[in-house]
Amino acid sequence: DSFRIAMSEQERVHMSLNVRAYNDLLERFPAAAAYTLVAGDPDHYDFDGLVNAKFFGLLPFCLANWEGIEVHEPERLRQLMRESAEKILRKF
Repeated sequence: DSFRIAMSEQERVHMSLNVRAYNDLLERFPAAAAYTLVAGDPDHYDFDGLVNAKFFGLLPFCLANWEGIEVHEPERLRQLMRESAEKILRKF
C-alpha cells in the first residue's frame, strides 16, 4: 500500500488533510500521492485509498497530524486513534 506495508487484507480510508498534513504525508509516503487529490479549497486535500487493515504507517501519521486531518471512514480507524490517545494520556 502507499504506507509501504505488504498485507493482503486492506481497508478503504477516506480522510481530509490540510496543507501541512498533506506535505508531511507526501514527504514520508510519496506513493500516497496517487490517492490524494485537491479538495474544493486549494489548501485542503482528500486521501481516498486502500491501506493495510492494521493501519501500520497510517495510524502514527494520523496521530502525529491530528490537528490537520479529519478521518471520514472507517470508524475503526477513528476508534484506534481515540484508544491510542487515551493510552498516551494515561502514560503521562
